Amino acid sequence: MYCFFNTLPDEMLTEVALFLIPDHRSRCAFARVCRRFCGVAYDVFNQTPAFVYACQHQYTDIMERFLTDARVDPTAWGNAAIRWSSELGHPDVVRLLLADGRADPTAGNYA
Repeated sequence: MYCFFNTLPDEMLTEVALFLIPDHRSRCAFARVCRRFCGVAYDVFNQTPAFVYACQHQYTDIMERFLTDARVDPTAWGNAAIRWSSELGHPDVVRLLLADGRADPTAGNYA
């Protein structure tokens, strides 16, 4: 069966998804259209993997940009960002996360 949506490039779908960021109900509806839309929605709406990667590799300039984005939750994955940064000995990253105020320094008994 022919579907118009299958002919749209991912870049265009990404732009549509970015437009929907402020509206939670629209984001959910977009993600439920089909598997392809769900994949695009995950990449656009879930910034946690990229944020945690930036923390692990001490990309503090990128972290600062992520921390201003409402889609980023520094406490995601059980406070993985601060836990892993502490384990890896990245004081600048830990300092930045603590300054943001959302990360829990006592998560996983790292106090």
